[in-house]
Amino acid sequence: MSEVFAGIAKTGNYYEGIKATLVIPSNVPCPVNTQYVNWYIGLDTDAAFDKDGNYSVEVGISYGDKNSDQICEWRKFINATGTSEDQKDIISTPNPGDEIDIELINRGNGSISVYIDHYYYGSADIGIPAETGIKIVHAFEEYGGHIAWTNAEFKNIQYMYNGEWHYMTEYNDSIEDTGITINSYIPFRTDADYN
Repeated sequence: MSEVFAGIAKTGNYYEGIKATLVIPSNVPCPVNTQYVNWYIGLDTDAAFDKDGNYSVEVGISYGDKNSDQICEWRKFINATGTSEDQKDIISTPNPGDEIDIELINRGNGSISVYIDHYYYGSADIGIPAETGIKIVHAFEEYGGHIAWTNAEFKNIQYMYNGEWHYMTEYNDSIEDTGITINSYIPFRTDADYN
């Protein structure tokens, strides 16, 4: 099993939210025997790609064979470390190039609010600290299968600071594991080809 990530993060200050538009990639084969292929945004209490001891919440779109029955499904999801909050709901199959808006807001009182395609997806009191960095990630976990996609992209990336939305123009942390190629950082655009 391998976990593979590509991402950018903005840390150092603390942000109240992040939103972006996901452009659905093309050439995404059903990743049989794969736990997930994910494209997500997140809030993170530590340096975004230090996976030891940090607290994060992630919201995005996932594709994969979730039930190990060789049937792949598209899902929207919320995942929060350190809690039992892990929600994955099936969505209608998007077409390559379709755009899905994703928004994640830290309410500052331990809770978050999530919007997907401008619809309220839900809130959760997950105990997240008020001070978080932000991250944008394309990732997968594989069990020996072929993983691929072309032109996965997050565009219109914005972060909330002092109650106002600002377009993201820079980042100060990044990760690019073998198997995912970053073609552009802002907008964040990747391709994947992993065997």
